[in-house]
Parts: sequence; C-alpha cells; structure tokens
Amino acid sequence: MVTRPTWGGIDGAHTFPDRERALDGRPAVVRAPLLAYLAGGALTAVGEVRERCAKEIVPASAPLDHLDGGFLPLHWTCVFQDGTTYEGVPSWTNPLVFGALGGIVACVGASTALDRRFRRRSGKPPTVK
Repeated sequence: MVTRPTWGGIDGAHTFPDRERALDGRPAVVRAPLLAYLAGGALTAVGEVRERCAKEIVPASAPLDHLDGGFLPLHWTCVFQDGTTYEGVPSWTNPLVFGALGGIVACVGASTALDRRFRRRSGKPPTVK
C-alpha cells in the first residue's frame, strides 16, 4: 500500500482549481517572446542599421563593407573593410525568445501530461481544448 502526503491538499480527493483561473498567466507567457522578437526586429528596421553603421559607428580607417542579417535567429551585423563588426540587435533578444519558447513547450507538455494522468486516474476522458 502506498501512502501519500496529505499536506498542501495532496490526497485522493483533491480537485484542481478552475481551469480558466489556473491558466490566467498563459497569454503573458506567450506574448513575452513575441514582443522581444518584434522589439529586436523593430530596433533594426526602424533604427536603419545600414545608415547607423555607415555614419555613426564607422572607424576612421574602415568604411562599411556589407551588412549581414536575417530574421531567424534575429541578427544584423555591420561588417567593415578592416574586418571589425558591429551587431545591431541587442544581445538579450535571441536568448530571451528561444528560452521563453522552450519554457512554453515544457509547460504545455507538463500540463498535458498531468491532465492526462489525472483524468486516467479519476476515470474521466482526457480533454482537448
């Protein structure tokens, strides 16, 4: 026979709180990486990286050679003729986006597994919303 702790409402008769109330933080968690990605993109698009590199950041001895960039992962790099580079996207953007996306995937997976486990033990069919 397995005994389970009864502290914190953990017992066989425990019911989960209202599903909608429990998931109130979900929209904010999903919006955070999207906003970080859009902020990084806006900083490069509106900030006119090419003009900034050519006029403001240019070392006296090296004019702008080319601009290297892409949207996944978000990066815009000014490459000068002497080999120096300047990154136009804040360094926190990509780690925040991919870390938050990984966290979302982990939370959704854990939530699904726990829901199925609870419903299997209680005899109710799993829900799909």
